[in-house]
Amino acid sequence: MEPITLTIAGAVTALVLEASKETGKAIVKGSSALIGKLVDLVQDRFKLAKFEGILTQVQEEPTATNEAVFSNVLAGELSKDKNFANEIAELLKQLKTEDNEAIQRALVDIKVEENLEVGNVIQKSSGQSNSTQEVAKNIQGKNIKIGNITQEN
Repeated sequence: MEPITLTIAGAVTALVLEASKETGKAIVKGSSALIGKLVDLVQDRFKLAKFEGILTQVQEEPTATNEAVFSNVLAGELSKDKNFANEIAELLKQLKTEDNEAIQRALVDIKVEENLEVGNVIQKSSGQSNSTQEVAKNIQGKNIKIGNITQEN
């Protein structure tokens, strides 16, 4: 078995276990939908291969033995089906990309009864290749005055 297959199987095992612990909560802010897709893909594959009992067991009892069995079966499925392996690898890549995204917010979701006066705003991101910047969004008040807004990435 290729080392990359074992690496992917290990990463997926960790994510499946985390997802089963965090059911009903946001697993990683902004990434829970991708993790959900990953878990669904693994569930579908294990049902197709008639290994759903192994998945259920590792989710309900995440012992070292159950984790090792699950990870080995998953690695075997990844080795057998390159399309499945590619789908998993792509989801892991998307998760990594989302994890590196920075979100900057300034003057967002503000409600004042009377006047709001803000000087100049400069918003800079550094060290992040992927960032989202928001300024002056959803502000409510009677008289709002904001100076120059500069955003740099």
